Amino acid sequence: TGWLSGSASFSPPVCACLTIWELCHFRAVGSPVSAAVDLEFWTRFKNFEYCSGCLGTQLDEQTRSGRRVLNSSRARRNTKGSTKGPVERLLDFMAVPRYWEFFEQLDLRQVPIAALEHPRLQACLLRMPYLAMTILLWDGWSEPRTRRKFI
Repeated sequence: TGWLSGSASFSPPVCACLTIWELCHFRAVGSPVSAAVDLEFWTRFKNFEYCSGCLGTQLDEQTRSGRRVLNSSRARRNTKGSTKGPVERLLDFMAVPRYWEFFEQLDLRQVPIAALEHPRLQACLLRMPYLAMTILLWDGWSEPRTRRKFI
């Protein structure tokens, strides 16, 4: 009967305090928690607006109590190519089939153009069954033809 034993105690106010990656880890705990996390995912992803840093990083070093360690020696070593940048994190995030059913409206105006032009992201968007609207940047594409192809 701990706080993870049922979704009643793992409620939306608790979920709202967690990052997307923390919710992913909790989802694996069990079905009551998984249902609460899915509800939180639907709430967050239904009208999803990408902003710089909203996906954070999965590879932060943490203390034993779970706090993130900034400027650690491991984090400094990982900055030379092994840490994923915003484009790779977005592509990994959008490639999770479990999330596709939650998206109904996407605001991708702040997404790096490299991610928008990536075939992997475009393939993921085509597989989102309830996606009704996508908001994109008009300017900044490498070629107008690339934007037209995306649309």
